[in-house]
Amino acid sequence: MDDFTERRRPYPLPCVGACTGASVHYRCIMAWLGQSGSCPLCRGPCDPLAMEPTQTLDFTDLKATVLRPVPLDAGIVRCYVKQVYKGLFKQYGYELYLQGRIGTDEPDRFLLAAKKQLRKNMTANYSIYTTTACDDASRVGRMGSNFLGTVFTLYDNGRDPQKVAKIQDATNGQDALGPGDNVLQIREELGCCTYEANRTSVGPRKMRVCIPDVDEAGRSSKVVRPTNQKDRIVSRMGVGELTDLIKFINREPVFREDLGAYCLDFGGRVSMASVKNFQLISADDPAMGNVLQFGRVADDMFTMDFQWPLSPFQAFAICLSSCDTKLACV
Repeated sequence: MDDFTERRRPYPLPCVGACTGASVHYRCIMAWLGQSGSCPLCRGPCDPLAMEPTQTLDFTDLKATVLRPVPLDAGIVRCYVKQVYKGLFKQYGYELYLQGRIGTDEPDRFLLAAKKQLRKNMTANYSIYTTTACDDASRVGRMGSNFLGTVFTLYDNGRDPQKVAKIQDATNGQDALGPGDNVLQIREELGCCTYEANRTSVGPRKMRVCIPDVDEAGRSSKVVRPTNQKDRIVSRMGVGELTDLIKFINREPVFREDLGAYCLDFGGRVSMASVKNFQLISADDPAMGNVLQFGRVADDMFTMDFQWPLSPFQAFAICLSSCDTKLACV
């Protein structure tokens, strides 16, 4: 077992049997309990109270909350995504809700909404908001794709560095804005998702995700603000330059001959087969369990469960990328 650190904290195994007192990594046991109620050592029963997170999300400032990693001690954050239709032309969008705790009167809570727009170059663009009205004041970021729908990049509300350069060139010395002005604030990249068809052309597509690493305390994401193409996350993924990035891959499904299909164990959280369903795990430490899982439960609804080091914005955007049309892979 790896050493315990601030980011890999010890936690008493909640077994009610002989294993009581043993210490395990907090994220490992939370991931295990999210899919099984038994002890991972003796398979005996576990204390159900251990499923309750030791820290909850703070909604005092919703914009700040959705952009930072959920607390390490929050455990698995259980949410659902609704597909909705808005506007005169009934364009579809998505809304993210935090589920109230099972067995309590706690209501579900709205977190984020996404609206899809098709750009002039025929690429998809999702703007993400903290209100269902999707007004400009509530926008916290966006996600853009390439034409084939195989690369998706997550951004905050900053500006495209190429457009910033044009503005700076167009202004004279007296009118130039300072580096602290929001108008010329270059955008941060908050993550990147790539998709490719299975090499055998049989089975589900392959998914790769990179997000900025978090600080030593695990509370804030490191800033990735590229000003040129080679420093973009997607370019760095292509050459394997992953310094200050965390890489995730999708869990490989198992083919079941009795069903004639590829299957994943979603722990009862997913009830319908879909190409959009996936589970994301750490590429370097798969034993940490599912960092994000997403799956269909109705024609217009999906469950979305995630944990540290993802933020609600990152988790939601990654799931949106799975829902978008892809020309180069299924």
